[in-house]
Amino acid sequence: MRTDELMSSPAVAVSPEMSIKQAAAVLVANDVTAAPVLDGAGDLVGIVSEADLLVHETPHDPRAHLRLLPDDPVPPPRRVSDVMSTDVTTVSEGADASDAVAIMLDLRVKSVPVLAGGRVVGVISQRDLLRALARDDAEIRGDVEERLRQNVEEPESYRVTVREGLVTVTGHNQRGATALVRTVPGVIRVMWRDAR
Repeated sequence: MRTDELMSSPAVAVSPEMSIKQAAAVLVANDVTAAPVLDGAGDLVGIVSEADLLVHETPHDPRAHLRLLPDDPVPPPRRVSDVMSTDVTTVSEGADASDAVAIMLDLRVKSVPVLAGGRVVGVISQRDLLRALARDDAEIRGDVEERLRQNVEEPESYRVTVREGLVTVTGHNQRGATALVRTVPGVIRVMWRDAR
């Protein structure tokens, strides 16, 4: 599967000048955990996550402490540009989704902006990947059968079964057909059985 088949698009983005409160409202309203930060020209200049927004905006509750905490003499950040990460890892729209998973796990982030021609065209998140994993077997089977119909000779000679994302295709294994079936979102593994 490629990132452009799973990503959320268009990307929900914020600007560096936006207030932290406004950015928080954007993330909540769109049910996303992070947003790319785009400047006025639409260029990617950072990314801001829920954690970036929360770290300075959640005050201590004096009822939960035995002693009063002094007020912080430094005013809290007010704009997205004050809290965003500027070192942004991205993937291209044609990247393998498994590479996006590896990036998220290595960097411990929940989402990664997707670029095409240097522009943000979407965001791939752990939730997008989980959505593919959670697809219904009947949906997966229909998509596999459709891919076979469109791309192989004698597609009617194949029988497809799916159980929890594991696809079994009975038929004559044509070269490349396994790779074709693996491109369907939700497919975990493909097994072939010869029809002979």
